[in-house]
Amino acid sequence: MTGLAMAVQQAGSLFGIPPSRITEQYGRRENTHARAAVAWAARSAGLTYVAICAELGWSAKSTVTAACYKADALRKTDKEFRRISDILAAKIAAGMAA
Repeated sequence: MTGLAMAVQQAGSLFGIPPSRITEQYGRRENTHARAAVAWAARSAGLTYVAICAELGWSAKSTVTAACYKADALRKTDKEFRRISDILAAKIAAGMAA
């Protein structure tokens, strides 16, 4: 299992949703926040938009771009979101180093 896959599993747990919802297109807030956290964490760990799309099964890099913009905004105002996204970034970086 890759660092990104492990981060998706952990994001599901931290946000209280099934991990499969992170890679699917649901409009509920907790799903979009989890997607944004995973996308931001993956980018901060050095993955490209294209690599994130390929690994998560998202159809367009604009999905990752939008999620990263959302995460940047949330990280400025939501301490819990910032804490979770930092945890996920560390998980992805550790998975890449292994």
